[in-house]
Amino acid sequence: MTKEINTELLDTLVQTVAPQLNKLYRMDKRPDTAKGACVTWSKLLAKAFRDAGVAAEVRPVYILVANQVGIDFMQGKITREEATRGKGCTQMYGSVQDGQMYQHAVCYIKDWEVVIDLSMTRRGSGRVPAEPYWFGGEKEKPWWIFKFDFRDYKLKSYASENFPTETNIAQALIKTTIRRYLCNPTSNQTG
Repeated sequence: MTKEINTELLDTLVQTVAPQLNKLYRMDKRPDTAKGACVTWSKLLAKAFRDAGVAAEVRPVYILVANQVGIDFMQGKITREEATRGKGCTQMYGSVQDGQMYQHAVCYIKDWEVVIDLSMTRRGSGRVPAEPYWFGGEKEKPWWIFKFDFRDYKLKSYASENFPTETNIAQALIKTTIRRYLCNPTSNQTG
């Protein structure tokens, strides 16, 4: 399979599946601290990829993302006051030292060197860029990721426990989408 087809599949997951998952789980009705779908969605993605013959795993992570002003502040290039005036902003995912509610998980496909996080969206202020997948894993990160580490803390799947019907629907949606691209990739190419 070529990277072009991988990107087509990933784009479809992001542009079509993620909005459906957000609607299904009513994510727009929840505050950022109560989203909690990252573990469930990553588990469903990893299982669907594995079922289609692609090695994928769910990985707990720590991620610190920022806009350029926020990065400049974290690098010590500007003061806190300058960062505040410049609308600097950061977001942290996966800081479990304050409790399990701050956990974060991604689906990692090692052979493709891709991290997929369908729950990664612009939050709160909307000032921090965030993309739901990137190639390179820990080695090559997008500019807006200040820190990214795979971790080994235990994950709890709140969404699948609290929304079993929605999770079954999400599982079918993800599985159907992945199988469409991986089991018959030539039918999805234009040309």
